[in-house]
Amino acid sequence: MILSGLWLLACLVPLSSFPSLRAEVGTTLLLVLLAFIPYSVACFLAFRGRGRWPTLLAVGLLARLVLLIPEQALSDDHYRYIWEGQVVLAGENPYLHAPGDPALAFLRDDQIWPKVTHQQIRAAYPPICQAAFALGAWLSPTPLCMRLLMLAFDLAVWWALAALLRARGLDPRRSVVWGWSPLVVLEIAGGAHLDALAILGTLLALLAAARGRALLAVLALGLATLAKPYAPVLLPFLLVRRDWPKQLLVFTGVVLLGYLPFWLSGPALGGLTDYVQRWEHNALLFPLVRDGLLRLGELPLSANALARLSLLAVLAVCVLALWRRPVPLEQKAALALFLFLLLTPTVHPWYLLWFVPLLALYFSPALLVFCASVLLSYHVLPRYDLTGVWEENPWLRLAEYAPVLLLFAWRARRPSKQLSRPEA
Repeated sequence: MILSGLWLLACLVPLSSFPSLRAEVGTTLLLVLLAFIPYSVACFLAFRGRGRWPTLLAVGLLARLVLLIPEQALSDDHYRYIWEGQVVLAGENPYLHAPGDPALAFLRDDQIWPKVTHQQIRAAYPPICQAAFALGAWLSPTPLCMRLLMLAFDLAVWWALAALLRARGLDPRRSVVWGWSPLVVLEIAGGAHLDALAILGTLLALLAAARGRALLAVLALGLATLAKPYAPVLLPFLLVRRDWPKQLLVFTGVVLLGYLPFWLSGPALGGLTDYVQRWEHNALLFPLVRDGLLRLGELPLSANALARLSLLAVLAVCVLALWRRPVPLEQKAALALFLFLLLTPTVHPWYLLWFVPLLALYFSPALLVFCASVLLSYHVLPRYDLTGVWEENPWLRLAEYAPVLLLFAWRARRPSKQLSRPEA
């Protein structure tokens, strides 16, 4: 395990010499992809009871420190986080005013505001994210502070995963799946992505479910929903026969109360509506469905809207089918999230962080490969930064998805070996 850790760090340490990961996107992706080799070896060893906690923690922390050094990440979302945090601290509603709105001109500066992208779009991030942004901006309105704040949630996810493994009667060293993940290190320590907030709530929900705390489970999932709107995909799997009405009431109440402070001054959906209706990137099935609908001629809705609604309906049917299957809760959650990513119009690399911790309970080679291959979607950045044109290469998208789907097909033909105990 020590050799695997040194090998992992050897792949990542050169990144610390780059002032900007985005300016060196090709080399960055190559090194991160190479880091998946020792990471896979470490997962193999941890699942067989190898490794000591001091080694696991030291390597995980050092890897994160390495990615904190570059000033510019692959993504620039953290500037939006800081801006929206400052808007909240100023007593304004980020769901009502876009960054380019003259009403917020008094908050503009030379360091953060010019780097905020999509300045015509209002806030899309849910209320708990806004609270975290405000905390980060209050501590220090700088990219490094925001990255350190998200890193704290990242480490909390590692702890929650180890606790969930213990609750399931499994070796907590399996949490190396999260702790040493090159994708996690790149997207949270390096990119300050907020997904660790929602993942923490999701793991706490699964932990409460493992301990038979049905109401606490949906309360935690409600908090996760207030960080990312994808969390309700897992709600059906947490409902239990005798408590489901109360569970639905608790879940709905938590979500409504979270939005209430913003609803008091106006609609709180903001840019989320624009995101749901317009955003598209790195999708597998959505462009095929939309283009197929365009060939049908006149439709009651636009092909874009109809494709999104159709895929949402397919997702609902798939989740219902998973709900009825007698398989472990974590397996259902991992497969549901994977189906969501196959059907959604937008798949950024950090979206895959959601099922990384579930690999510790339901290990899937296909999902592990997906966590690496999704990094190919960053190929759009060099041309975009040079010309402002966001153009995806369909061959690279095929290279991203084909190995994953082939592995799933191969695994489906073999008897399933579960790594977690079946549900009671």
